[in-house]
Amino acid sequence: MLLNVMIVDDEAPIRSGIKMKVDWEELGMQVAAEASDGAEALELIERGDIDLVITDITMPVMDGLNLIRKATEINDNVKFIIISGYSEFEYARTAMKYGISEYLLKPLKEAEMRASLLAVKEEILASEPAWLKEREKREKLKIKEESLLHWLSDKSSKHVPADVVQEWKQELEANRFLIGVIKTEALDSSADDPERIRNIVLYHEIETACSEHLDHLGDGYVIKNIRPDHEFILLLHPDPANGKDKIVRALTPFAEKLEKRLGIRVTIGIGEAYDQAHAIKASYREAVYAVKERLLLGTGKAIDYSRIPVKSDKPNFNAETKLLTRFLKEKKWDKAKEHIDYLFTNVVRKKQITNHTHVHELFFEVYFMIKQFSQEEAAVHSDYAVAGSVADITDIVTGFSHMDQMVDWLYLYMESACQHLIGGQDATGKEIVYRVQAYIKEFCSSDLTLNMVSEKYHINPIYFSRIFKTYTGESFNNYITRIRMEEAKHLLETTSLRQQEISEIVGYEDPKYFSKVFKKFFGISPSQYTENRSPEMTSGKP
Repeated sequence: MLLNVMIVDDEAPIRSGIKMKVDWEELGMQVAAEASDGAEALELIERGDIDLVITDITMPVMDGLNLIRKATEINDNVKFIIISGYSEFEYARTAMKYGISEYLLKPLKEAEMRASLLAVKEEILASEPAWLKEREKREKLKIKEESLLHWLSDKSSKHVPADVVQEWKQELEANRFLIGVIKTEALDSSADDPERIRNIVLYHEIETACSEHLDHLGDGYVIKNIRPDHEFILLLHPDPANGKDKIVRALTPFAEKLEKRLGIRVTIGIGEAYDQAHAIKASYREAVYAVKERLLLGTGKAIDYSRIPVKSDKPNFNAETKLLTRFLKEKKWDKAKEHIDYLFTNVVRKKQITNHTHVHELFFEVYFMIKQFSQEEAAVHSDYAVAGSVADITDIVTGFSHMDQMVDWLYLYMESACQHLIGGQDATGKEIVYRVQAYIKEFCSSDLTLNMVSEKYHINPIYFSRIFKTYTGESFNNYITRIRMEEAKHLLETTSLRQQEISEIVGYEDPKYFSKVFKKFFGISPSQYTENRSPEMTSGKP
């Protein structure tokens, strides 16, 4: 069996050069994957079939050191060879702390590379029985889980397929079945699309936590299944008497525990319990429906399908949406944005919406209204571009956890679809945001608050908060933190100022709090960041 190798470098010619450097099959290896940065590599490692990673140190998105550190959290069986230049020796020395197997200096020499590869191969094969056993276990588990996932997603299959019966024989011998699905999101509502690097590590920790918690719920199984509407599936076997109620009561504290432990919001949808194995699909559909109800019922809890209000007829939104059409035709863009916000707030207040499908219907109604208006204008003015459809719009809607996210997305879509019309006529909101961004960059050491800035620019703070996120993609507070941290990093790289001085320059009176924020943002403390830099970089040389 050949060892699977992955090559990680941000330059394609270098990756090709490494591939051409040796005869991989002769060494008992194969290049199974390539990645252009650490984040992409981490996703491939997370799949579980990579044995050895050859990685550069300096790369965009995620560098080699962070890749090694995070990869060991996911799979500590993966071996690493790092490639470094002489100027990166301090980085290479730091990497040794993470237990890398070998490191090579640039430019690569065939003999040295062969020797390193053979040394790592010997290290892996020294524990060959354990290595083979682990790989076979991963492959069997993958086949088992894929059989169930395929069945759950196959709308035409009514009976339990033969491959599911074979792979899940032990679990299907139970006399009661219930499905739960888990949806996660960042605690900070501004981070609706958390960076994938953090997600990969978190998913691994969540999966481990779920497996541990299942011991308290009796027999069960957790499957990772990354989709817009959920990331994990729980197959549970409740007691016939009060087993389901026990599960519901146990899962809400579990969601709260994950929030405190991992800093994420977890919502769990729970389907009905059934006596027949073929009804697992029905329980799954109910669980997915239940987790989508977080739009109205809130996040961070377990939502029981049986307690969701009975579905009602689709509401008529014509009266509410008519005014939006008028604002679009009059090209009053800020008024149109405010009315979109009002639409979603008002229908909930008036109880016109009783479940998440109604929210989705209102979203689609507004979406198609904006799209139709843009296309009608393009038909009249031949030089205007026609607004196209959003290809994965259904997946986008399914992924929303709050109505605020829907409103923000519709803001951006309107701006994109009507950009040929907006053209600066009514761009006051955008202009204010750009002015505020410039102000923050110039006065990041000042005590900056949302209310203070809103007052300075004579704008409602709630409305300003929303348009700031619409135009920048991040919250006001997150933007300030990022600007301050980038400036602090720059000062650490280019000056010999003490940490306390840098802390004051970037707006933090308390150096300890500054250090805490810096570590949360970059993953290491300011002092560690300085220590990890090479002598040339520390002295401020390019």
